[in-house]
Amino acid sequence: MDQQTKTAGDEDSALLSKLVQMYESAEQSTADSRELCERDRDYRNGVQWTSAEEATLKKRKQPVITIDRIGPKCDFLMGMEAQNRRDPRAYPRTPDDEEAATAATDALRYVMEDQRWDRVRSECFDSFLVEGSCGADVRVYEKRGEMCVEVLPIMWDRMFGDPHSRMRNWSDGSFKGQFVWMDLEDAVEKYPGKSDTLESTISSETSASGNTYEDVPRVRWADPKRKRVRIVEMWTKEKGKYFYSAFTKAGMLERMESPYVDEDGESDDGFVFGSCFIDRDGNRFGVVRRWISLQDEINKRRSKALHLMSVRQTYGTPQAGDKNMIRQQLARPDGHVEMEGGAKFGEDFGIIPTGDMAAAQFQLLQEAKGEIDAVGVNAALSGNESRNMSGRALIQRSEQGMNELGPVFDNFKQFQHDVYRKVWNRIRQFWTAEKWIRVTDEEKNVKFVGLNQPLTLGMQLLEEFKMQPGVTPEQIAAAEQQAKTDPRMQMVVGTKNSIAELDVDIIIDDVPASASLQGEQFEQLVQIAPQAASMPPQLFEALIEASSLRNKDKIIAKLKGEEDKQNPQVMQMQQQIQEMQQALQEAQMAAQDKSADMQVKQAELEIKGREIALKEAELEIKAMEAQNAAPAEIAQAKAEIQQMADQLQHERELFTKDVQIATLELQAQAKDAQHAEQGVRDAVTDAQEAAAQEAGAQQA
Repeated sequence: MDQQTKTAGDEDSALLSKLVQMYESAEQSTADSRELCERDRDYRNGVQWTSAEEATLKKRKQPVITIDRIGPKCDFLMGMEAQNRRDPRAYPRTPDDEEAATAATDALRYVMEDQRWDRVRSECFDSFLVEGSCGADVRVYEKRGEMCVEVLPIMWDRMFGDPHSRMRNWSDGSFKGQFVWMDLEDAVEKYPGKSDTLESTISSETSASGNTYEDVPRVRWADPKRKRVRIVEMWTKEKGKYFYSAFTKAGMLERMESPYVDEDGESDDGFVFGSCFIDRDGNRFGVVRRWISLQDEINKRRSKALHLMSVRQTYGTPQAGDKNMIRQQLARPDGHVEMEGGAKFGEDFGIIPTGDMAAAQFQLLQEAKGEIDAVGVNAALSGNESRNMSGRALIQRSEQGMNELGPVFDNFKQFQHDVYRKVWNRIRQFWTAEKWIRVTDEEKNVKFVGLNQPLTLGMQLLEEFKMQPGVTPEQIAAAEQQAKTDPRMQMVVGTKNSIAELDVDIIIDDVPASASLQGEQFEQLVQIAPQAASMPPQLFEALIEASSLRNKDKIIAKLKGEEDKQNPQVMQMQQQIQEMQQALQEAQMAAQDKSADMQVKQAELEIKGREIALKEAELEIKAMEAQNAAPAEIAQAKAEIQQMADQLQHERELFTKDVQIATLELQAQAKDAQHAEQGVRDAVTDAQEAAAQEAGAQQA
């Protein structure tokens, strides 16, 4: 027993030593390449002078100037990639697999949208352009009882692979992986029971100083000062199978055989790597590497030209005076030079002309700018062409730039295809339970697709019955009712859209990115529509049949007018809706008429009020006139005034009652009209909902 334990321990120790040696050899062999990649990243970020170069220029009093041409080129390529993105799509190989291919497309796009794939591939493409390599970790985890697929980016300075690999995706290598730095507490929490191994790794590092890129490279496994440890995650291929290992220098943290399989059922790893370019030594690099020398020439020639223009070279004899004083005066814009002892300018003292040197530097500077603008993202492609050129010439220059960038986008496309294929393999392997996914972003037209959906005997027979010629809607409705009520029809006889079987006759391809599948299909219909008017109906239906449109059976039925033959119940409900809508319009018109009557009544009351006010004014005038009249006339005037006052008071009372009655009538009529209109609206809404439910039941 002790001998067996000792043998197992020796094997674990030998395995750990082998894995550590593989990782350290990969890091040491790529030290120079990674140093160049770091320089490429600095140039992309606008840091294009070394500390030594800046110190030399400052010593010469020469300006440090950076005219960044690499950064805008990279930004343009990033925007170009985002604008021309492609979404995954599954194509059927046989006509019977069209519905399954649509389900596969929905599932794949669902995962990529859920994982924010646009953000992930932007990060990957940035590393792809600059450092020349990128990676993604496609893994599976459990969340609330469901298996979920996760896609995480791998930073270029954390990924490594077999240094002997020459394929862009490292498929010919024996291992690939990534390393992460973690705090000791986080590492102990993630790997329970491995605290001794982690602490031993930290204690093995005697100092936190050092450099990976020393003359004798040394890989650091821990930072004792900050209590951080390096953890390596590696996928190795051993005897045709993949194994996952997580380890540090002091011990193994996790080891298992890969739980993943590819489309052929063979063992598969979890990492996807991609490369932009590879040199003869197997080093990976991006497009920035090709622009470095031209960028250096632009910066240095511009700096040198300005330096030559701002300084002067002189000659002279001792009789001319203090040469340091003369140089200081020449360097000033308002300087004044005085000759001593009868010295003559041009004989005892003079200025050496250097304008030709500055002009030569500017000429070479213009050539360097032209060179860097002509490669990759040229001025015509980026829209910055300042020369007067014909439209045809601009198109040719743009196409030239696109042709030069073709290998870059093609290589990144292959990386994306590898990610799509690996994601689809995870879906097919781990999505075994029934699952519903959303396939459109339209809030008013939400649709879901069922995967691994149990297929009952009733559903199967009903689908076969619908395919028979001459079947009427009444017969279909009766069959649906029987399938719902008969217990024998509820027996499960299969699975609809079974993920495990979908890949048999399906290939993964890509199509231009669109907001949803419905938007993509609408684009296809728009392309087909102009030919519809000039071709026979049978040919147009055949064209729709040959396309990959979703629900094309419904489109063809619409063209043939078959969908006009609706269920009588649905037709009756629609007729009721039309009658109710007509009643609603009549109620609205009646309400408008009543509103007009109300306005007339209000106008009459307003006129009546003005007449009463006028009579009150006349009464006051008569009272004033009566004061100046004769006594006999005064009595008669008083009698008339009293009679008018009594009549006016009576009219006031009648007017007040009319106003109160009119107000109550107006309120009652407005309330009745509102209730009638709302009642008709509710009836229309109920009828529409009932019709929609009946139509949905008929389609089901």
